[in-house]
This record gives sequence, C-alpha cells and structure tokens, in this order.
Amino acid sequence: MQEAEELSLKHKRNIIVGDNSFTEKMDFDRDVVQFLNIPRINYISILNKKIAFGMHQSIIYENEFFVLKNNAKLFVNNILIKSLYEERHKIKFIFNEYKIGLNIFELIVNEQIKESGEFYAD
Repeated sequence: MQEAEELSLKHKRNIIVGDNSFTEKMDFDRDVVQFLNIPRINYISILNKKIAFGMHQSIIYENEFFVLKNNAKLFVNNILIKSLYEERHKIKFIFNEYKIGLNIFELIVNEQIKESGEFYAD
C-alpha cells in the first residue's frame, strides 16, 4: 500500500482498492500496483428520431472501451453504410434514407452488436 500512496501523491491520482463498475470487466494483473486508463465514454447519438423521406440521417458513436477505427460497421435495414470518418474511439455515419416508415439500424463492433435502434422517415 505504501507504493500506491507514493504514486498517488506524486502523480495526483486516486487510489482504488478492489474493483468498481469501470474496472471489474478489465483484464489486468490485480496483484500489481499500476495506473489504469479507465474508459468512461460510451454513447450513440442519432440526429433525428423522425426525418423526412430522402433527407440525411447522422449517427455518431463514441466508445472508449473499444477501438472503433476499422472495426465498426453500421447496417440500416440490413444495408451496410460507409462511415464518414473514423477515429480510434469515435465513428460518424451520414447517409440518405430512402425507405418510408420504420428504419432499423445495428452498429457492430468486432463482429458483435453494440447498439441498435430505430428511426422513422415519412
């Protein structure tokens, strides 16, 4: 514990003993005193839940838990949508929607569905 206290004072960091909701799923050696970068940001933003037919829809996904660049795919009504830009932990899609009515999307990261939802076009 003395090593942890010295590191904490020197680098002005908090000491966490045991797991919390952020660390319980992380893979690291719990027997060693160490610094951890704990991811916190995880959100999806949809420009509009209801859009006019033929208008642009925007979906932005940010997640510090996963590397999204080259690992994320968006499917809208089972059609693959190309991303507008990708960063390590953030990805943005902008696309025209040409299906009237309910539109369903799935965001897949590392071959697992991470987010899904729906929006309407009329």
